[in-house]
Amino acid sequence: MSGHMLEANSKVKRVEELYISKKGDEFLIIAPEIASWAVVDKDIISLLNQIKKSTPINKLLFNLEPRRMRKIFSNLLNLYKLGIIKIEGKRAISPKIFNKYRHLYPDFCSISLTNICNLDCKYCYANCKETGKMMDFQMIKKIVDKTLQLPHQTISIEFSGGEALLAWKIIKKAIDYGYKKARQKNKNIKFSIQSNGTLLTTEMIKFIKNNSISLGLSLDGPKEIHDKNRVYPNGKGSFNNIMKAIDLLKKNKTNFGIVSVIQEGKNLKKIYKFLKLNKINNLKFNPYRPQGRAKKRLTKIDQEKLAEEQLELFDLLLEKDREMKLQRIIAMLENILSQDRNYICMRSPCGAGLSFFSVDAEGNIYPCKKMINNKNFCIGNIEEDKSLKQILDSSPIVKQLKRRTVDNIPKCKKCPVRWFCGACCPVISYNTYHSLLRESVMCAYYRKMYENLIWKFSEKEKKILDYLGPTFYSIYKNNVLTNK
Repeated sequence: MSGHMLEANSKVKRVEELYISKKGDEFLIIAPEIASWAVVDKDIISLLNQIKKSTPINKLLFNLEPRRMRKIFSNLLNLYKLGIIKIEGKRAISPKIFNKYRHLYPDFCSISLTNICNLDCKYCYANCKETGKMMDFQMIKKIVDKTLQLPHQTISIEFSGGEALLAWKIIKKAIDYGYKKARQKNKNIKFSIQSNGTLLTTEMIKFIKNNSISLGLSLDGPKEIHDKNRVYPNGKGSFNNIMKAIDLLKKNKTNFGIVSVIQEGKNLKKIYKFLKLNKINNLKFNPYRPQGRAKKRLTKIDQEKLAEEQLELFDLLLEKDREMKLQRIIAMLENILSQDRNYICMRSPCGAGLSFFSVDAEGNIYPCKKMINNKNFCIGNIEEDKSLKQILDSSPIVKQLKRRTVDNIPKCKKCPVRWFCGACCPVISYNTYHSLLRESVMCAYYRKMYENLIWKFSEKEKKILDYLGPTFYSIYKNNVLTNK
């Protein structure tokens, strides 16, 4: 943000596009093209109405007492700082602020070691089966080597599947090799594993802990919820086995995170109580989305109900349990409180092919792991005599993904929260509408979540900042304008 000296003869004007909603005696203002916002009183709204057209400051201050003049000056400076008004035709925040995300190279690689899985989850986006292909170690070495050539000091590699732990011996060798090659190149490398957890052993856990590997497990809640969808090929639920794995992790004092796919908001509090009972505090809710074996699309009413239930659970955590971290809500709040977009799935364009890429068991390269199995999105193969940079630079698909911003999507272009949500996953949009330049299938959910989280932050600022942690105080405090 840049500063500006406000003088009596300066001309001020509100920006052309503002979204304003009312709650009680307060008003929420959003400047959609820069994802900036303020909660204000009626005096600020009156001031904005006076400066729809370019207006000299001295005209606004004519015949006012000094105290009132100072207040208007202060309000105008705050509105300028937030990009809601222009001074002499200039804004403090450029509408091009998000362009930087179009010019990145990946620092994160997801390796789908196999398309084989020991489970047969009813909503598996990858359609994984009991038989298929397993990546060999020589191919993993090429992936690690080429990823380390990308222009980053630190790279991250995730092992997934199918079920990643079916390839445990290869994972161990790959991690040893990756650390060795990174040291040779004076670079840093981080590893993670995404697993259904049913195959986890004490030996695996010790290796994971000793090598500082991040571990994510799939758990949808208590047995009656989890076993509805996460089943073995014979139809038997996997709950008992994943809970045995979690007990082993706790016994060995090894950190892990949980991913839960949610279809019905009414289950959220039940899931929360179950996780709390089992002392699990790091949770990411993934809303159910149509892809692979998941066919059902949530209606607008379903999506809004899901949002309402999540917001109610968040209120509960703010009042009674700030240790339980809802990672998706944290990512949304980060987007609300800053123009930084650390979570790559909520950028515009998203991180596919820009911050992230994936390689399947046959060495085919995709901009994102959710694109695997769709040959339309394949951009090359790791065996090619080309660097990853060359493959990414020459890919028509990556060029299309760079163009997929909310300003190029007709429905998004009219939405006040477009630069908060970023149109979300292009894969789901493509699978649904057969076009990358379409909105998220979860529009109603994200619209309700973002607008309500903004109001909630205005009402419970201190509690939310306490929930997010101390670093947010200094980074985000000045992004909020409240005039009460």
